[in-house]
Amino acid sequence: MAAEAATVESRVELNDALMQSIGDSPLIQPVAVVVTGRFQAMHMGHIAVANMIRDIAELTGGDAYFNITKGALQDKRDRDNPLGSETKLEIAQSFLGWDETRGHHVKLGNNPFADVYELAETYNTIFLVIGCDRLPLAKKLADGIYKKYPGKKFYGIVLPRDLGDISPGADKREQQQHIACEKSEKPYIINFANPQFRYEFDALPDKKGMSGTETRKTIRNYNNLMDAGREEDAEEVRNSYLSAMGHLPGAEAAFDKMSLEIRDFDTYLATRKRKREGGRKSKTRRKLKTRRKLKTRRKSKTRRKSKTRRKSKTRRKSKTRRTSKTRKTH
Repeated sequence: MAAEAATVESRVELNDALMQSIGDSPLIQPVAVVVTGRFQAMHMGHIAVANMIRDIAELTGGDAYFNITKGALQDKRDRDNPLGSETKLEIAQSFLGWDETRGHHVKLGNNPFADVYELAETYNTIFLVIGCDRLPLAKKLADGIYKKYPGKKFYGIVLPRDLGDISPGADKREQQQHIACEKSEKPYIINFANPQFRYEFDALPDKKGMSGTETRKTIRNYNNLMDAGREEDAEEVRNSYLSAMGHLPGAEAAFDKMSLEIRDFDTYLATRKRKREGGRKSKTRRKLKTRRKLKTRRKSKTRRKSKTRRKSKTRRKSKTRRTSKTRKTH
């Protein structure tokens, strides 16, 4: 197994929480335990969650799904999401070492709602892993599943998150997220059919290593040092990542692959930015040129009008003089 399994004590505590959440209403087979996310980039926290859903699947006799979302039609990539789906899938498979023949699946998905609805067509009981800030959305998802699939069971495995202080101008959604997270110190399981009861457990280790944001910063720092020819400093940065990942098998290959992909994507972003700036400058130049042309045309038109008026005035004066001279002659 590429990733370390949970301890016996944490597995017992997890099993107790499961039994309490299930209560007198037994699970309806088949069972699916799923976590979905972007995983930009995958870190030790993600691996711990993957181990947890694998344990829950084994305790409930179900299947585990580690779903990597990519959006409805294509990868939604930006500076904070530079890794493509295929790269993330390859890294996750390398880190987890799961065996599909045992019901442990690492796969690409579309988005959390679509993935869960798809599983609900096959599975009668679903455990969905979510951050506490996603709990309001998960409750809406649960309402939709109960309405579309009456009789199916839907549980949430809620993970705590520190959202910091709520901003003074927070909207309704942000307020709901903070309310959902303010009392979440430990992971807990809820039955969405009876969500007022929560059953806590402590199957996840304390946060260690780098977050996804810190990993992306580390890789970009490494790339910048390599570009500057500071190879020794770059190697120290690379080793800091490997140490944070506990020198997992596949970590070196994962770092090198992410480094190349992030370098290529950042180059693409920089090129696109230059083109946009160049396009804006060209557009500004065209506008200025058009304005000058219009101004020149207006001036030319005004001059022609003035010249025509002067000619007309001169003609009228000449005609008047000739008429006056003719009258005097007669």
